[in-house]
Amino acid sequence: MLLLSLLAGFTIGSNTNWRPDPAGFGAACTTSVQRYRAALSGLATNQPPTFASLVLPLEAAQAGLDDATATARILATRGATHALRDAATACALRARAATARTEASPHLYRRLKEVLRSGRFRDASDRALTERWMRLLRAGGAGLAPAGRRELQQRRAELATIEYAYERRPDATLFERAVATRDRIAHLLRYESWSDAALARTTLGSTARAHKLLEAILARTHPATDVAPERTIDAALVAAHFPLATTVSGVLDVFARLFAVSIARNDGASAWSRHVRVYDVTDPATGSLLGTLYLELAAPTAAGRAGAFVLQPARDDGAVFYPPASLASVRIAATTQRAPAVLTHAQLRALFGSVGSALAMLFARTPYERLNRLTPELVSASSAAFSQLAWEPSILARLSAHDPLPSAVVRRLLATRSSIGDRALVRAAELASADLKIDQHGVSAARAAWPALDPHERAQIVRGEGRLAATRALALLYGADLFTAFEGSPLDPAVGLRYRQELLEPARSDSLLAEMRRFLARPPRLQSAFMGSPL
Repeated sequence: MLLLSLLAGFTIGSNTNWRPDPAGFGAACTTSVQRYRAALSGLATNQPPTFASLVLPLEAAQAGLDDATATARILATRGATHALRDAATACALRARAATARTEASPHLYRRLKEVLRSGRFRDASDRALTERWMRLLRAGGAGLAPAGRRELQQRRAELATIEYAYERRPDATLFERAVATRDRIAHLLRYESWSDAALARTTLGSTARAHKLLEAILARTHPATDVAPERTIDAALVAAHFPLATTVSGVLDVFARLFAVSIARNDGASAWSRHVRVYDVTDPATGSLLGTLYLELAAPTAAGRAGAFVLQPARDDGAVFYPPASLASVRIAATTQRAPAVLTHAQLRALFGSVGSALAMLFARTPYERLNRLTPELVSASSAAFSQLAWEPSILARLSAHDPLPSAVVRRLLATRSSIGDRALVRAAELASADLKIDQHGVSAARAAWPALDPHERAQIVRGEGRLAATRALALLYGADLFTAFEGSPLDPAVGLRYRQELLEPARSDSLLAEMRRFLARPPRLQSAFMGSPL
């Protein structure tokens, strides 16, 4: 617990310094990595390992390092100056290399096996944490021969450098290098492809099952027209009813009511950009801080990725609760004096999806950071479910109350719902198919696919998230199924509370399918409003 107290000042919150001196930032990062290594050196003992003597201090050390370098992962692409971005990138790479060495340790791997074999755990969270660490070390190459471990660490370090370089300067050469490096990593781990390695950790389980899902989706969905459905509506007319300032407040009010929390802007908190707003999410009954939400409303050309991201998961060391922090990043048109920012319906859907899934990340409540990082599938399913709120007539009326959206426009807008959902599902399936093809045929397929992919899709593949397009397609169906619980009463706090308790609070301590069964009180269905019969 000493390490946690040493690093407590680095946790993300209202007092975080997002514009540190680059030299001082680098020195603090070096100190954090050294403390992490020192904490791990105390685990090099031959005493019989237990959860308390091995897993708990391992988790504490890793959580301390992750918290100490959390700002680096944001500032590497979003830092205010070139020097700060360089210092943050170097820090993030240093921390990643230190973690990679831990996850490649055969000594830790053998001792974790002993803990699992003993079966001595206080509860399901302790067992789940131990199993999570076992999977991380297996994926880190801890079970490989020495030569394989060394090459795997080298390839992972090379890949991390490629990823950060691509974030700052996307090009086809880095794209191809990332594909080749990931393929080599997969083969070192004895998988046929990167997709096989990545999908093994999802509910799909394998590339073969992913192919079956994608084939079924593409066979059952038929975009009605080559013209984007939203173009049949005057976008300017719709957007005029959703000015940025009031719409953002309205969306946050919707989630505050749904999740029975208070969401208040913290004007005294700092952020990395003037386009970022900071909100405290609190329990209205006790006033206690549940987490911090960073909302980034940036121009389409802004650095960094759009979407929802956990900045720092919740952690409870038994004496102190460290509140989590998350980011919802949405791309909008710039505001000018003559034209205040307004949101199109597509941007409204993105706002609901990103804010909803970023808030979801704040509600994970196991004692351990490693378990409180929601799976990408649950994040995507939550985003898909909450984006459906943008279609609810009662919510559209709330958001445009100052200037009501005409009923004729609402009807025309709702008529596009199925086509827009269909297109999103088809595009996810097409991207997943392209990624699986790249995995199968390597660099030549990557080179051929490059022109047809948009910048966001290329970046996904570089980060190894192209395979997530398959789980993204699955998540769109899961999200549609989850949203059936909200239909008819989209702002029912009782349903929101069940969503928190059954799906979000357990986080990784249980499987996604088990959590969905509890929430829905039935097995999940692979079906959507526009697909007809279930898959």
